[in-house]
Amino acid sequence: MKCSKAKGDDFSQGHFTPYGNVELNPSAGVLNYGQGLYEGLKANRTEDGRFLLFSPELNALRMKMGAERLCMPSPSTQQFTDSIEQTVLANKRWVGGKLGQDAKCKAGLVFVCKTIQPKRMSEPVRRKLLRKI
Repeated sequence: MKCSKAKGDDFSQGHFTPYGNVELNPSAGVLNYGQGLYEGLKANRTEDGRFLLFSPELNALRMKMGAERLCMPSPSTQQFTDSIEQTVLANKRWVGGKLGQDAKCKAGLVFVCKTIQPKRMSEPVRRKLLRKI
């Protein structure tokens, strides 16, 4: 698993950790407000041993749009695609070259800040979400 942290809108390079449980504080935004989203994509291996990712830029764009709606920072498209590529290469033994042997990648973005209050909505986001009646 590759884990990165955000300070403001900037994400760290991150680091790899062995697959396992993720520890969350009981006041994490993802638990209290559902501030989290996932993007899934597949990785396939070609006959010559290279890897193919199906539209990672579109996944990055969807994550960015979803994060904006949830008032969360999101990685840039380059950070997203780099992380997916690094994760696939780190787990290449699990990516086969035949039909049905693709690896499914899940990119997650969760709000785990140790606070009960969610991030304050920006004015443009507030205008999109709130309608006067």
